[in-house]
Amino acid sequence: MYDVIIIGARCAGSPTAMLLAQRGYSVLVLDRDSFPSDTVSTHIIKYSGVKQLEKWGLLDAVVATNCPPLHQARSHNGDFLLTGTAPPKDDIPMIAPGVRC
Repeated sequence: MYDVIIIGARCAGSPTAMLLAQRGYSVLVLDRDSFPSDTVSTHIIKYSGVKQLEKWGLLDAVVATNCPPLHQARSHNGDFLLTGTAPPKDDIPMIAPGVRC
């Protein structure tokens, strides 16, 4: 018997499961892939995600994977290319670390 069943253990499902379990809920997480896997669920972790990882005590483990910080972002929309450099905030690049390992 579970209080919560979460389908998908990627960038949304995993932290949701963690937070609910920390609050005492019985949580079951299901994912169609086995872990570890090379399935990519996202390409970057933006500043707000980096701050959450730091708050949860997980940022050092992510940084230890040697994924490089990204200081510049590019977005292609048809013939339109948008490129920008995000200023660091609290010594953390706005888009970092790039999860493209």
